[in-house]
Amino acid sequence: MKEILLIFLIISNTFGQEINCEYEDTSDFGDENKKTFTCRLRIYNPSGFDDFEKIPGNHDDDVNAIEKSTGHTSIIPSVLCKQFRNLEILSLAEKEIKIVSREAMENCRNLGALYLSNNKIREIHRDAFEGPRGLRFLDLEGNQIEQLSDGLFRSLSKLEWLSISNNPLHELPENIFKSMAALQYLYISNCDIVDIKLDWFSSIPRLIYLEMSHNRIDELPIAVFASLNELRHLIMSNNQLTVLNSNAFHPSSLKNLKSLTFNGNSIEAVDPDIFDAAENLKIARFYKNECVDDAVEVDATTKGKIVLNDDKFSVFYDCISNFDYIDGKNGLKDEL
Repeated sequence: MKEILLIFLIISNTFGQEINCEYEDTSDFGDENKKTFTCRLRIYNPSGFDDFEKIPGNHDDDVNAIEKSTGHTSIIPSVLCKQFRNLEILSLAEKEIKIVSREAMENCRNLGALYLSNNKIREIHRDAFEGPRGLRFLDLEGNQIEQLSDGLFRSLSKLEWLSISNNPLHELPENIFKSMAALQYLYISNCDIVDIKLDWFSSIPRLIYLEMSHNRIDELPIAVFASLNELRHLIMSNNQLTVLNSNAFHPSSLKNLKSLTFNGNSIEAVDPDIFDAAENLKIARFYKNECVDDAVEVDATTKGKIVLNDDKFSVFYDCISNFDYIDGKNGLKDEL
């Protein structure tokens, strides 16, 4: 009787699965060199079986994008990459995916963009990205990931854009970004991060945009941003910082900065050397802090001690005075 019931359940679940494509030529007809053929995926696979053999249709070699899918699945079926080997874009946002297996994208050798935001992902196999080594865009935002294994991104040397925001990560491995030398945009917001590891950014010198808002960071380690010589925008709003010190940077990592955003912290003191070294700074946002509650547009051509000599920076007077006092009392600052 138990055997019969088990067979019945297997048959019921198998026939309850569905995977289909609505195929469409989505080429940009204004650009003869840009040809795209899209699968509008329809999937129903709540039990997470990975036994799909074939997606109906005869466009296996044509399809290079899976977008605007409907339905839900608890896994990424491996048939997608097995059948559509020329996939460049895989969009499976909001599909209730829970697990990303090693096999899921093993055959996605040409994949350039992967959208997995707003799923229920808790687990990503350490080798999940061994197949799509050419990824340039990866969106993991808005999942339930509590841990990223050390070496997860080791094969993504071409990745330029990464978001792991809105996941309950708490912490990240020291070398999590070690192999990602091409990375330019990084989002780690609302992850309940408390401590920034010194080596996180040392191997991604091409980073131009870093957002770490809505965490619980209360201190910037000495030289933590020192290797980011291309950094343009730094956003660290809604953390628990009390002091903004130039020793978190190097003059070369401040030189190209165009915006600093530290709204909603508890900043009581700001090192004026930050503004002096950031010669291309356009705007500094410091709303809702202890010593300043303002956003200041900066004249990037101003030279010298701009904070002290330019009336536009009078809002930082208390911050500078506090920093000088703390530095004089406790030896707060190392030289830039």
